Amino acid sequence: MNIDLGPGELCLSDNQPIRLKRAKGIFIHCLEGNLWITVEGIPGDTHLVAGQAYRIQGNGLALVESIGSGRLKIVRNQGNFQMSSLLQIGQRIRAMLSASDVSDNKRLA
Repeated sequence: MNIDLGPGELCLSDNQPIRLKRAKGIFIHCLEGNLWITVEGIPGDTHLVAGQAYRIQGNGLALVESIGSGRLKIVRNQGNFQMSSLLQIGQRIRAMLSASDVSDNKRLA
């Protein structure tokens, strides 16, 4: 089965790993909790906390597991994630500016 997450996020429960086949180049972004990543053929494992990301280097089977509950985003192209993050930040800034009536202050200056 192929699952296309699009711009969505994935929530993981404790001890319920997901399997990613041929995942080389995919970015795993930890949005919440603690993630443990193991990639076949790559020595050592990777541990991520909220705010960290990891690019899968090997093309073997990758297992992504949450320690406790966790939330992640899987992105094929790092640029897409950065652009969507910038758009979200821009939307938040616009909302804050409109809420604080900065436009009135700007006219006074």
